[in-house]
Amino acid sequence: MFITNEAVFLEELQRVSLPKKETEIKVSVMVDQVESKSRLKYQLTELAIYIGWPVSIVLILGLFGVPAYFAGAIAGVAFVSPLVKGFIGKAKAGKDKDPRLMIRSSSFWYDGFMFVGSPALRQIRKYGALSRSLDMIYNYFERFNGLRPDGLERDWYKSLSRFKTINWMVKAWTTFWIGMPIAQDVRSRLALVAELIEEKLEKIYNQKIISGDNSPIKIAMLAGGTKQDLIMALHRFFTRHPDAKVEVVGVEPDSEFTRKRGEALMKYFGVSKKIFTDIAEKVSTDPQKNRSLAQILEKNGHSFKEFDMVICIGLGDYMFGHKLEKFVRMLDNGKTIITANISDNFVERFFLHRLIQWPSMQYLPISSYTKTLRKALGDNRQIKIIRTPHKIFHVAVVD
Repeated sequence: MFITNEAVFLEELQRVSLPKKETEIKVSVMVDQVESKSRLKYQLTELAIYIGWPVSIVLILGLFGVPAYFAGAIAGVAFVSPLVKGFIGKAKAGKDKDPRLMIRSSSFWYDGFMFVGSPALRQIRKYGALSRSLDMIYNYFERFNGLRPDGLERDWYKSLSRFKTINWMVKAWTTFWIGMPIAQDVRSRLALVAELIEEKLEKIYNQKIISGDNSPIKIAMLAGGTKQDLIMALHRFFTRHPDAKVEVVGVEPDSEFTRKRGEALMKYFGVSKKIFTDIAEKVSTDPQKNRSLAQILEKNGHSFKEFDMVICIGLGDYMFGHKLEKFVRMLDNGKTIITANISDNFVERFFLHRLIQWPSMQYLPISSYTKTLRKALGDNRQIKIIRTPHKIFHVAVVD
């Protein structure tokens, strides 16, 4: 695995207990030298914020002579309203419908801070589970080659209001929430996946050179939230092998933003857009719907078996129960798979879904995820799992 100045990978491998007949799954933990490690401090602060806000409202209103019972009622409504919105949104989306259909209403406790609000946090809430939201989380801190989120200027906070103090408070509030542990691990995951893709590109390229195979390296990518990872990997790969041939076919239901942002990323990192083909369709694990990844690719003139690598990182988080097993199996064409799943994240899990109104996800411990991979892929596939620093995400590489 390649080691860059962004991330160093811990070499201590922990063995997962599996029956002897199965090929061993190796699990390691990524060490990210860029992101903060202060998970407990963040979580305690988050709790203090959500307990302290109602108390602060009561005290402030009390200074203006508002009766305590009335001030308490206002604070209670402000605190409960986003929770209610979250529950209603989840019910509206329905069990079998796209979880991204839930209500996207402003939350005073998140993106409506100081009655002015943060456009960065609003984008994360409004487009939760979509690539537009991930773009803000990935690039708010300009970690990756100085890249900034789409549409967010560096001095965005200065024009929010005529009060500089409020503007700085909104900026600090925004920076805090985009620095929370789960967001840290989202950025660590991006750095990790880019490294893994780059490593596999190098391996496949060398194999083709040795065998005299002049065909392009073919990559199938499902869901555009992984596009930045891939473009970053291609940028570094082409720096060493400018004459290498690569073809990428992306299947993405959220196509409009992903396509435009993808073209901007290609230009930023110097990767030719000619190697990319986008297919705007939604996959399904239900065989009766005839929308599996292989079927969509075949319908558009691509042979699924010819792809050297299949990549899908975040979409599996929304596959509940046996759907996840079917989903992983759907990604398998016998070649390399890079995919992932989310584990529990304690305090943020509640706030993420009820106050930020992020669609529900299936949180699996590492033991359950390894069992799911084995059921989906069989006993003899080589699998390694690398966990992000806070152990919120499990990134699996299958060969």
